[in-house]
Formats: sequence, structure tokens, C-alpha cells
Amino acid sequence: TFCLGIAGRFALGISGRFHRNTQGLTLPRPRFNPRSVKASCRSDGLRLKEKIPFILQKRADAPMKQLRHHLKNQDLASAKSVIKALFDTLLTRYTKGISDNDPAHRRNIGLIGTRAIFIDIGSFYPHPLTPEETHTQLIQDTRRMHRWLLKRSPELATYLDTLISET
Repeated sequence: TFCLGIAGRFALGISGRFHRNTQGLTLPRPRFNPRSVKASCRSDGLRLKEKIPFILQKRADAPMKQLRHHLKNQDLASAKSVIKALFDTLLTRYTKGISDNDPAHRRNIGLIGTRAIFIDIGSFYPHPLTPEETHTQLIQDTRRMHRWLLKRSPELATYLDTLISET
């Protein structure tokens, strides 16, 4: 399933008409316009009309929803894979020197299958971190999830602590 995601100042606007085919949505004659576009759904496809920067992306699931599901089913291995995917995605962003100015950053990360992605990158900015700052930022960005895990599964909270301490 594809959806439109707001991508802020990093998005390229695309102006044109989408058509459905066996591979999904296609754009036959792309015209890139940085001021871009309005999207409205029609039965014959997706027509772009308004000036809203966006990108096409797959639909991502909320990580906490996935964790709740795995804990409810007592599937700790899958829950650990979700935590590891989130952790690796955050660590990759820090090592590439990208910070997030959005106070609600936990809502801007999602899961597509077992892979974590950033949904809204509009508040990203270049800011290289030292290893000590990276460690501090990991603790800060995973603090709420850690508290949530402590209440529901201390074993998973310990797993998250282990991942953080190894950086």
C-alpha cells in the first residue's frame, strides 16, 4: 500500500499523473517542480494539484503497536527484532551526522515489515555528533520506550540497555 507522506524541505515536488499497473503506481511523464503539488484521489488514479511537498512511500506501522502485539503474543524474539530495528535506524542517523529538531520524533519512525524507516524528515538538519553525544542522544531518544518496556517486559528493557551500552 502506498501513501503520501509530507517530506518538508527535503522533498522534491512531483507534478504529473499517476496510473495503476501491475507494479503499483507509476508516473509516465514526470515533471519535477520544487514548489509542488496537491494530491487528490480519483477512480482513474492519483492526480496532483495542490502546492504540498510530498513523497510516495509505503505505509509504515507504528513501532509501539508492533511491540504491544508481540508482547501480547509472548513473542520476545519478534519484539527484540523491532527494538533492534529502531535502535539501528537511530544509530545510523546519528553516525551520518543528522539530527532531528522535531519534539515528537517517536511518531516519525515506522516499520515496514521488520525494517524501521523515518516517516517525516522535514525537521532533520545536519549536525555531526561525537561518540559521547551519540550515546547521550540514544538514551534520550529511547527513554520513553525504555520506561514503557520496564512496565511491560523488564527483559526487553534490559535488551535495550544492552544495545545502548554497546555503542
